[in-house]
Amino acid sequence: MTGAVAVGSAPAVTGADGDPARERADGGRVPGSGGQDAAERWKGLRRALDTPSAQRVLDWVRAADEKQRRAAFDYVAVHRKENPQWRDWRVWEHRNVTYAVALAGCASTAKKAAAALNRGDMSWTFANADPAPVVEVLRLRAVPWIGELAHLLAAKLPAEQGGNWPLVYALALAGGGEPPATEQFVAGWIDRVRESADPDAELRDGPYTALLLPLLFTHDRLGSRLDYNYGNRASCPR
Repeated sequence: MTGAVAVGSAPAVTGADGDPARERADGGRVPGSGGQDAAERWKGLRRALDTPSAQRVLDWVRAADEKQRRAAFDYVAVHRKENPQWRDWRVWEHRNVTYAVALAGCASTAKKAAAALNRGDMSWTFANADPAPVVEVLRLRAVPWIGELAHLLAAKLPAEQGGNWPLVYALALAGGGEPPATEQFVAGWIDRVRESADPDAELRDGPYTALLLPLLFTHDRLGSRLDYNYGNRASCPR
């Protein structure tokens, strides 16, 4: 694939924390992990990104230790930047899901993960795609910031319907605690209820109804989302 990061000539990059990263002139080895085994391990991640395959990225993260994962974060960011944008939306979606799993699988903090997942067209990756692989890779790493990541992503959701709302919802569930209370997140929750096969059941059994329902009267711009036919009803389900 054109634009892929070459193992023998990895570029100089700037760390996501803002500090200049060392020039990658070490034959493609993941910094800080050392040795030929590390170089081979990086090749495995590069192949997973080139394919692209979210499952292969998951396998790479599972085999790597936490130091190797964090050291690979900048490589993943550079690989994405140097690869072309695909015109076919199905290829684009598959590619971006793979990058999302890699970025979440290598980020050292929730802030780094959120910044990467909100960058450019990544912010729309999960409008239709299944967010389960991202949740899986974060659970695999046993990071303590899954809920924090949900809140950071919720703060950047687009005002209109779409964006990574399904990912934010899945992360909120996985992280536990209270869900985000932003207008965009509540709007997405309304859309989830109204688009469900049984809105009554969704409201009755949903994990966030008690917390989010009162917020319908807090955010002024949510009224129009209630003007919708809910199944055979002409108003919000009761």
